[in-house]
Amino acid sequence: TSFQGNDFLPKWADNDTLFFLSSRSGKYNVHRTRLGGDIEQVTAETAFGVTHFSLAGGGEQLVYQAGDAVMHLDTGSRARRRVPIDVASDFRFDPDLTRTISVDIRYVLFYIDKLAGADHLLAELGVRGRNL
Repeated sequence: TSFQGNDFLPKWADNDTLFFLSSRSGKYNVHRTRLGGDIEQVTAETAFGVTHFSLAGGGEQLVYQAGDAVMHLDTGSRARRRVPIDVASDFRFDPDLTRTISVDIRYVLFYIDKLAGADHLLAELGVRGRNL
């Protein structure tokens, strides 16, 4: 394109239609053009901008990432919805809420067996009768 900014990540929807990321709106958004035609902005993200996108159905469906959200857009109707993804994230890691404790499993088994007197737990784990 003739834009002096950044246009990148081109993806063909069909033989005539090209989708790509561009910063021409101030934030990265998905744009499309037909060969020899005008460039049209498809997404309108203003907070984070679009970092990745994928196409389906010849460009009729668009899935993209903006910040920590994954969005689905019907490019014909412009109906947009957030894709619900329930995955633990360190996007804003808070050490007061998240802890990782590492311990040798032999110590845990020793503690269960000798100090806690919880033989029934060892039996449930199937480790009773082995050398701890």
